[in-house]
Amino acid sequence: MSTPPTRRTHTAVHSREAALNLRQAAALKNQFTLSALHLYAQLIAGFAFMLYRHVSTPGYMSVMLLFLPLWAGYALSCHLRRKCGLMEKRCGRFAKGLLSLCLFLDAQMSLYAFTEIVRELLPDYNSALISLVSLLCVLPSLRNQNAHALPTLSHFLRWPMAVGFSFCMLGAARQGETGHLFPLFGSGGMKIFSGAWWLCSCLSAALTPLYAHSSAATRSQERKNLRSLLLGLFAAAATALLSAWLIPYYFLARPDTVGSHLMITLRINPSLLSWSCQVCLMLMLLLISLACALSRSRYLLSHALGRPVSGWAGLILVPLPALSTDLAHQLVTLLSPLRTLLMVLALLLLSITGKNIKEENAA
Repeated sequence: MSTPPTRRTHTAVHSREAALNLRQAAALKNQFTLSALHLYAQLIAGFAFMLYRHVSTPGYMSVMLLFLPLWAGYALSCHLRRKCGLMEKRCGRFAKGLLSLCLFLDAQMSLYAFTEIVRELLPDYNSALISLVSLLCVLPSLRNQNAHALPTLSHFLRWPMAVGFSFCMLGAARQGETGHLFPLFGSGGMKIFSGAWWLCSCLSAALTPLYAHSSAATRSQERKNLRSLLLGLFAAAATALLSAWLIPYYFLARPDTVGSHLMITLRINPSLLSWSCQVCLMLMLLLISLACALSRSRYLLSHALGRPVSGWAGLILVPLPALSTDLAHQLVTLLSPLRTLLMVLALLLLSITGKNIKEENAA
């Protein structure tokens, strides 16, 4: 009688080192999923703060113009990441401080947008209380935080959030008209380019390789991680296009609250289920973006200063959303483009430092 052949499992992991590499690759992938959600949240907030009023219908063109800055920032960040010890130099530590401030302004944008949505739903509630309670929901989670907790949660939620947003937005798509997309270039090409310039301040996610909690990625992993960021960018462009499809030019350009612009598609879709779903998804997205920006900002600043920074420093974010006035809105809108300058300065410093290191090694 013949004995049955023994069955063996086949796996690519044959050593502890291979298992560690797979785990690090998964952790880095989760980091970029978090960055993609953060990028989408920042762009959506940017629509409400500036794009709808300034560019209006062709706003999706402004978003598509961000492809080149996103790719350039990401490629340069990957190049700088490969230089060993670059971030530990004096200029590297200063660059970390600049990026930390950029992410802190991201957190300001996310908290302000979150507060405006809640104010739109509950107009009788005090704005200071809303912003303070919202921030207190996030700050305790930053104490002794597992560095992989938030990225893992984001990776788990990516498809449920994508399905939920698609359900809410596509449900309203039948209410749109092609005529709402015209005039095609709105108030002119300069408006589109100026809108793209302002939205460049939302691209801090492109520099994720410089502050991700993981080792350097391989070239194939870098290409895959770039796809996550591009998906976030294309999702934002689709959202802007759908808003233009649903609502005519003059409606997008009219003065209105930030909260109403953040929930602009719900003015067309009468479904109670869609309304409830999108409100919950928007609040969850902005909370994830707030936690992401604060945790990364704290991480960078702690490494730049060489000592831990208390998470309670995030209370500095409360005053502007608490005021919730036209002046506060204008101040946030004016402060946001400074993020572009901070990112450019950080990349410039790191590039100069990397060149000097190369010359020293060659000598």
